[in-house]
Amino acid sequence: MRAFLQSLAIFAFVWIVGQGSSLYASDDLPWEKDLASAVAKAKKQSKPLFIMMTATWCGPCKKLESETLTNRLVRECLRDFVWVQAFEDKALEKTIGCDGYPTLAFVSAENETVFSKLVGYKPAGSFVKKMVDIRKTAGLKTPDKVVAAIEKTFDFDSEKVAQLLQDGDGAGLKQYFAPLKEDILRSTNYVVGKLELPEGTTADQVECKLGKISIKIVESGLFVCPVSRSDSSSAITIHVPGHKLLEQKIVVPKGDAVLFKKFSLAQLRQN
Repeated sequence: MRAFLQSLAIFAFVWIVGQGSSLYASDDLPWEKDLASAVAKAKKQSKPLFIMMTATWCGPCKKLESETLTNRLVRECLRDFVWVQAFEDKALEKTIGCDGYPTLAFVSAENETVFSKLVGYKPAGSFVKKMVDIRKTAGLKTPDKVVAAIEKTFDFDSEKVAQLLQDGDGAGLKQYFAPLKEDILRSTNYVVGKLELPEGTTADQVECKLGKISIKIVESGLFVCPVSRSDSSSAITIHVPGHKLLEQKIVVPKGDAVLFKKFSLAQLRQN
């Protein structure tokens, strides 16, 4: 294969002519102004390249930039890389291999090879965990701040939670979820709800949903459901025959990881 980074530099020239000012990223992310500059800097500083193959119309790409790449731990993981974007560069995509936007390629300036790739939007926590292996492949130590954050990762135990729900142990659920707040890499918060079941109503008569996701409620009225940290528009709907439909927006308080909430239903008036 011809000199890989030289090929990148050639592609960069064509790219600059065709793209104009759309090459330049926002000021808050350390993108190089173009691929040629990035290649030269990577070779001079003996740093690997972080190439984001993207498009101006790509929603997941914009989300990656605004929500993931601005995260301080993600920036810590990428501090030893030279950043550059490539907008719909078909020649470059053919050389590196693009599996859809965004495709993130990690390229060695030393031996001119792609040593790792990520495809699609990744939340900050998932991105950081994948970067541990990518940095290892590049011969880079994982930053201490990242190691400390990963050590506090909360592992959801579905069997444990199911047992606590079955036992109707609300206090136990509160204790179980207490460490979640320390997991700053988490992509998910949780709602621990308690529904006051109407007299004569069993749990299997309750239809409960978070958006389009069905939520199982046990006979104690307890339930647990995940809520994306990036979603501020989630709403729970609860329906029981003979009662008004309950719909409530779910907002986990800033600084918290779990929302503990009681729900009650109003009976329909009989005509």
